[in-house]
Amino acid sequence: MKKLNFLIGILYFNTVGLVIVAVYLILGLLSVSGEVNTSTEPSNTIGHVFLILFCVWLLIYVLFAVINIIALVTNYKRKEFHLIYQKMKRIKTGLIPYWVINFICYLPISAFLLLVGHGFGFIIVPIFIFASYTVLVVTSTFSIAYLLYLRTSNKINDRGLFIHVIWQSLFIADIIDTYRIIRKYKYEVIQDEKTDKDQYLKL
Repeated sequence: MKKLNFLIGILYFNTVGLVIVAVYLILGLLSVSGEVNTSTEPSNTIGHVFLILFCVWLLIYVLFAVINIIALVTNYKRKEFHLIYQKMKRIKTGLIPYWVINFICYLPISAFLLLVGHGFGFIIVPIFIFASYTVLVVTSTFSIAYLLYLRTSNKINDRGLFIHVIWQSLFIADIIDTYRIIRKYKYEVIQDEKTDKDQYLKL
C-alpha cells in the first residue's frame, strides 16, 4: 500500500502545483492584455515554467504508475484478489477530492485560456485533458483487474464486464461504477481473503 499511497501523494502534489501555476498564468495573461501594468511579459515565462513542471511531474508520475501496475499484476498472478480490492477502493475513493479540485481549476482556466489566451490555450487545454485521462486510465486499471477476477470466477458475465469497462473509461462514471462494485462485492472479498490464506497455508 505504501507505493499506492505515494502515487496518490504525487497526484495531490500536482494539484497544489496546478493551482499555483494557474494563478501566475492568469496574472501573466492579464498583463499581456493590458489589464495589469508591468514592465515584463510574464506570460511566456509562466508558460515555460508550467510546461517544465508538468514534464517533471509527468515523469515521476509515470514512474510510480508503472511500479504500481507491476505490483498489481503480481497481486493478480498470486491470486491476492483481496489486495486488489483494497487497492481499488483506496485509489478510487482517495482521489475523489483530487478530481473535484482539478475540475474546479481546469474548467474556468481552460475557458479563460481559450477565450483570451491568443492561441496559448489550444496548447495547454489538450495537456490538461491528456494528463487527466492518463490518471483515469491508471486508476481504472485497479478496478478492471478486480473485474477480470470477477469474470473468471463467474460472478459477472462478458456483458457485465464490458459495461463495467466502459464505465471505468469515463470521468465521474468510473467513481460511480467503483462505488457499486465496492458495495456489491464487499462481502465476497472477505471470502476471497480467507481462500487466499488457505491456499497459502497449503503451499
